[in-house]
Amino acid sequence: MKRLLVATRNVTILLAVLAASLPAQSVRRVIITLRSTSADASLRAPGAPPVTGSELQGISSRLDRDLPSLQEIGRAPFAGMLFAEVAGSDLARLASDPNVASVEDDRLWAPADLEVPRLGATRFAALRPDGVRVESIPWGVTQVTAPTVWAAGNRGAGVKVAVMDSGIDGAHPDLLVVGGYNAVTQTAGDYNDDIGVCNGHGTHVAGTIAARENGVGVVGVAPEASLYAIKVFENISGSCLAYTSRQIAGLNWAVTQGVRLVNVSIGSTSLSSSYEAAIQSAASQGTFVVASAGNSGGAMLYPGFSAYAIGVGATDANNVVASWSSRGSAMGFAAPGVGINSTLPGGSYGSKSGTSMAAPHVVGVAALILAADPTLTFDGLRQRLRNGALDVDAPGFDDNTGWGLVRAANSLGGGSPPPPVPLTLAVSPGSRFLSVTVGTVAGGSNAAVTLAGDNSTTTAWTAAKRKSWTTLTTGSGTGSGTVAWSRNTAGLAVGTYVDTITVSASGVASRTVLDTLQITAAPVPLTLSVSPGNRSATAQIGTSAPSDNAVVTLAGGNAASTNWWATKKKSWTTLTTGSGTGSGTVTWSRNTTGLAVGTYVDTITVSAGGVASQRVIDTLQITAAPVAPVPLTLGVSPGSRSAAAQISTSAPSDNATVTLAGDNSTTTAWTATKRKSWTTLTTGSGTGSGTVAWSRNTAGLAVGTYVDTITVSAGGVASQRVIDTLQITAAPV
Repeated sequence: MKRLLVATRNVTILLAVLAASLPAQSVRRVIITLRSTSADASLRAPGAPPVTGSELQGISSRLDRDLPSLQEIGRAPFAGMLFAEVAGSDLARLASDPNVASVEDDRLWAPADLEVPRLGATRFAALRPDGVRVESIPWGVTQVTAPTVWAAGNRGAGVKVAVMDSGIDGAHPDLLVVGGYNAVTQTAGDYNDDIGVCNGHGTHVAGTIAARENGVGVVGVAPEASLYAIKVFENISGSCLAYTSRQIAGLNWAVTQGVRLVNVSIGSTSLSSSYEAAIQSAASQGTFVVASAGNSGGAMLYPGFSAYAIGVGATDANNVVASWSSRGSAMGFAAPGVGINSTLPGGSYGSKSGTSMAAPHVVGVAALILAADPTLTFDGLRQRLRNGALDVDAPGFDDNTGWGLVRAANSLGGGSPPPPVPLTLAVSPGSRFLSVTVGTVAGGSNAAVTLAGDNSTTTAWTAAKRKSWTTLTTGSGTGSGTVAWSRNTAGLAVGTYVDTITVSASGVASRTVLDTLQITAAPVPLTLSVSPGNRSATAQIGTSAPSDNAVVTLAGGNAASTNWWATKKKSWTTLTTGSGTGSGTVTWSRNTTGLAVGTYVDTITVSAGGVASQRVIDTLQITAAPVAPVPLTLGVSPGSRSAAAQISTSAPSDNATVTLAGDNSTTTAWTATKRKSWTTLTTGSGTGSGTVAWSRNTAGLAVGTYVDTITVSAGGVASQRVIDTLQITAAPV
């Protein structure tokens, strides 16, 4: 039969519905489940394929002849299935064939732990101070009591386990891969974990199951189990994905090799009828699937919720179910899945979290059980797991952890429970804050109460408060929950009020939440100001002009969250910062290109909702190019000042304008001096034009006329003077 590879769509459609939804020229990748029309088909043993090998070959040849567009791309004899591509125009004929039981889309699946990323990797799990590599037992392996079973001589020897995933790094010093199959290329032995986008997923899973007890790195739950790799993932458009058909083909290979356990850390939100039939067929032939529940925190993924697979959720080191672990009524068991250290490609080790890390713990425990009793059926194995499970969540079966945490020693009729996990109480966050305006209603608040450890789900807690303005709306509970309270602002003046919510449980220290209620005054009206109101710049014709800015100040209610925007009128102005939220700065540049000598004026208008706009008048002076240097000149005006005061009374201060003109006038410094002790210079120096100012002290002066000389000097020009006359008169009679 002809072979061709092509992409697929992602929706399951059965029988003629496929054809009805597509144009005639479309091509679909499908899974075809066959059925026998032989008279003795009903006499076949339970779990046997629906068609024999010879029947499958005959039906395949006939379909190839009758449907020219049909291109076979693989088959799974153990479940009586063909994988093919077919034109939309032939789907109805294919679905109605007497030897075709169903036709289903061959869709794509992702690793079950994509939502919980790899936490990091190190070259080796542990090093002695002298640099020699040493071996450590990951906490999850201890939690499922595997070391107790090892002590009795059971390390899973003789049990074949397979990781259906991205492959396994066969060169890793901690992994002994007996063999494998590449379902993508349909070749044996090509199973290396070399797909970058899969992040070493398969190798990490493999280490948890069967990392060797060799003095290096880590140890798996069943270190002597026979480890196989089934590579189903491939890089499709930059994602780690696997077709349904690849997984069914992988199961087919596992069944033919006598593999007892297949780890499937892969998931989809919807069931595949073909996959379900394949998993059921594999279980009836002694190959059992253990699958991840998923990491959405919501409904379980498939095949985790398959009736013929064991679905696994994730717990942490305190036996508390992970918040992201998916859940549902099909949950089988829980296993460690948070911060799991295991093998990674390239001979390294690292930590990952997810139900993808939990499922291999169950596979390892199941391998130890099957090593002790290889005759167990799927139901028998599941019962053994249930017999040894530790109830870690709600009493009995629950949707979070199924029948509980798997324990190898207890399932094998020995061992003791894991060491007790101390009860802990936490309340988060440790503080809450609310601010309201005086006379308004305040909202309620809450904090998460977390009880962890043994008996945490049945331990009661109570909350207490201290202040009369606090009312507990949820003040008690059993197991983790939420403490909630309301705040009554009636009669509270402006100020800050603090209460302490104390949560207590028997046997553990109490925890508190500091609740702060801030009562603020009525809102202040919003105001907008822009400063300064005028800006100016001067540039010679043909040269660039400097940029400029003004401060935008929003004050009052909602000032920090109020938006403002600026507009300009002239083409020679460009707003470089023309909007903002809360107080800020409006900035603009000036383009002198094409402007003749003269004065140009623009208006920058700043606006905000609910307040009057504010303006900045911007003046641009274009001057002619300098013709000749202008000599520096100094002038002081007026040249004389006078004041009169009655004896023993104060005299007014005075000033004169200092004018520097010509080249460098704005950068030339000037200083002033005085001669008389009754004169005090209050502004006695400056740069560029300015003002010289002085005060007159009449203390001790008799009736008469007093004259002082204020002399202003600057480098390179003649000094200028102001004659200051002070008349002291007698007091009136």
